[in-house]
Amino acid sequence: MPILMNTENQNLQSMLGNGHKYKVPSFQRDYSWSDEQWEDLWVDIETLDEEGQHYIGYVVLQAGRERELIIDGQQRLTTLSIIILAALKRLNELTEGDVDNQKRAEIIRNSYIGSFDSVSLNTYNKLELNRNNNIAYRQLSALKRLHTRKQKKTNKLMINAFEFFYNKLQGKKGKEIAEYVEKMSRGLIFTKIIVTDELNAYKVFETLNARGVQLSTSDLLKNYLFSVINKGDDISDDELERLDERWEGIVAQLGSNDFSHFLRTDWNSRFKTATKNELFKKIRSLVRSRADAYEYLERIEQNVEVYAALSRPDDELWREAQHGQYRECAEELRAFELLNINQPYNIFLAAFKAFNAKEFIKLLRYIKILSLRYNTICNKLTKDQERSYNDIAIKIALGAYKRAAHIKNSFEFKKLYPDDEAFILAFKYKTMPFIEAKKKIKFILAEIEDYLSKKCMSKNLGVTIEHILPTNPDGAWISRFGENWEDAISRLGNMVFLKYLDNKDASRLSFKEKKEIYKQSDFLISQRICGYEEWNNESLNDYQEWLGKQAAQAWHLEFK
Repeated sequence: MPILMNTENQNLQSMLGNGHKYKVPSFQRDYSWSDEQWEDLWVDIETLDEEGQHYIGYVVLQAGRERELIIDGQQRLTTLSIIILAALKRLNELTEGDVDNQKRAEIIRNSYIGSFDSVSLNTYNKLELNRNNNIAYRQLSALKRLHTRKQKKTNKLMINAFEFFYNKLQGKKGKEIAEYVEKMSRGLIFTKIIVTDELNAYKVFETLNARGVQLSTSDLLKNYLFSVINKGDDISDDELERLDERWEGIVAQLGSNDFSHFLRTDWNSRFKTATKNELFKKIRSLVRSRADAYEYLERIEQNVEVYAALSRPDDELWREAQHGQYRECAEELRAFELLNINQPYNIFLAAFKAFNAKEFIKLLRYIKILSLRYNTICNKLTKDQERSYNDIAIKIALGAYKRAAHIKNSFEFKKLYPDDEAFILAFKYKTMPFIEAKKKIKFILAEIEDYLSKKCMSKNLGVTIEHILPTNPDGAWISRFGENWEDAISRLGNMVFLKYLDNKDASRLSFKEKKEIYKQSDFLISQRICGYEEWNNESLNDYQEWLGKQAAQAWHLEFK
């Protein structure tokens, strides 16, 4: 189904002119810009003297009867409106006995801010902000003097923004102020996107986010949930404040993690897989009543803590949950972090709630081994993996799988698990560019070394990776590998462990000289190289196949 929307480029003058009115939804994010963003915007406007126009980004609007809802872009529009208000205050200070400046102020107000009743002092603004900001904004629009004392932090920021731009306009004459507003309103260009409803807005957000334009899907979902909760307009301000705080707590826990990915992972931990484009529609179908909204909010509030901790092995959750019984999770999760694997998060969300600590840790280990085989070495399709993981997560949520062994021995798990023959074959020719995959390479070699030695020597800080065929080989080295020499450098079998000082000495030596260092090494995978007379394609293939066989034993699971 196509996204129903209208897209066009407009300047500020055309956006605020022609009777257009805008509203920030009641539960949209509060005003949050500070001096860094104000200064950047001021610089952008100043460049208009040379450039004439400056592109300022997307504004996503939802069509409404009386006002268009600002789904994204309210920070910029609010700040630009505040700049115009600061200009109006400067003009008002110049209007006494000056008819021209009075006319300028009246034209600017009517064009960009809205009508002003000089008797009642009420303002009828083109822009209406959310429930936390609108009263303070209307007072600013009336050019009343506001004190930051006893104001909410968000309103203090608006007042400070007003003062910031008011000071920037100091010393300008009436005509110069009018010219400045005109320059800004004509020269700042937006891409204006109008969608028909919040479902299409969500799809637009996902499309733009995929292109690197980060818009806030969290705000859109918050608006929907809170509007369902307050459908009868009978929720107290105190309750709305508490809901606001809960929501901010959810978003804050994610840090740099993608909110949309969390929502999708949460959904896929108990329901059939939803694609990015389907997700918001499915959430809307689930959340219809106030009770549904509270239940959904409670769920994501609980799961966001676990989701955030999954990508942070040292998170306090693993140290503190159930008196530290989850402490061993940290080491297993570090592997997922290093290997950049998050496909199993939906399983982990379901299992953390359903399993005890012992079973949860077992599950992490089983999934780690499967991930190393399936994702890291065999590089199989994640689409098939996602379907199987979704089936497993649902069965955990329904109580069909009560232990880690149930999952390990399930049809869904076993059909993903590459057997030893397929795994060793894939390992034999595996390449990993060192610069991009240094941490992965070190982890893989460490797992194999520790399996062979039954120690944790590879975890020492002084360990470094030595390329047997050097990364910058001379002609003698290249002649042994022929036209495949560049690929050979990145082969897993061309890399071994050495202590830092040994590696420094070995980097420019011949293979015969390198072997003398390898003989003295503490690492078994390095000592193994000494059995080869020459280092060429044949010996590299043989060694890497042996290495793959050791990895198959190190990452092995027995099934019933």
